[in-house]
Amino acid sequence: MRIVGWLASAIGVAGVMACNALAPLLWVLRANLRDRARDLMAIPDAGLGAALALTDTVTDWLGNASGGINEIKTKADVLAAAPTIDPAGTIALAKINHVAA
Repeated sequence: MRIVGWLASAIGVAGVMACNALAPLLWVLRANLRDRARDLMAIPDAGLGAALALTDTVTDWLGNASGGINEIKTKADVLAAAPTIDPAGTIALAKINHVAA
């Protein structure tokens, strides 16, 4: 048991010496490490900003698409209600084909 105690004591002393050796090195490098940490934190922030902008763009596009779909549905309902094709129905059908193309 004495050998285990001496070994544990030696490992503890070596650990304290290693930490004391690293402390001044980290003190000298702290400004560089702080700047790199800020740079790393800026990357997710920029990504979130870009994601918010893209989300707004997609929301606008969905709104425009919804308006176009409602217009096509309205014209299709009008055409379905009139079994004969009159000049107004022909114009509406031409507009639907133009939108789809």
